[in-house]
Amino acid sequence: VNIFAYCAMVSSAAWHYGNKDLNRYQFGHTDKNLKRGFWAGLIVSIYPLFFCVGLILASQGYMPYFDVVYKVGNGIFYHYYNWISGGLVPMQLSWWQLLVIILPNLITLVCTTLGYYCGFKDIDVVARFIYRKGKAPQQENPEKKDRAGFL
Repeated sequence: VNIFAYCAMVSSAAWHYGNKDLNRYQFGHTDKNLKRGFWAGLIVSIYPLFFCVGLILASQGYMPYFDVVYKVGNGIFYHYYNWISGGLVPMQLSWWQLLVIILPNLITLVCTTLGYYCGFKDIDVVARFIYRKGKAPQQENPEKKDRAGFL
């Protein structure tokens, strides 16, 4: 559940940036660059990369108790790590367990790339699930309703 909430949060922010860039592109203020979401995700993924490298070094015996640091640094994947490792220290993990533990750190990269692309192409996945016809209802202009002059 935590991973899905994290994906929704990251892809939503990327979607909004992509949608803003679509508007800027339509008015000629920026160039069309669909790789911005990928680059943003890559920059954000630097932080978990340090923990992944540390975990790989710990599995080779260089930092035997690094799993505690990994769990604190990647708190979103804490329960996932415990589920996969089964209480083993990094030196006792097999290569496939190590790979499965490291793979979710790519979620940020995938979510930002897809979110930005959908935002730039104005594909609103959430509206398709929530509203009947797939489009959000148009909001009324608050200035029309405000006859007293304050709102």
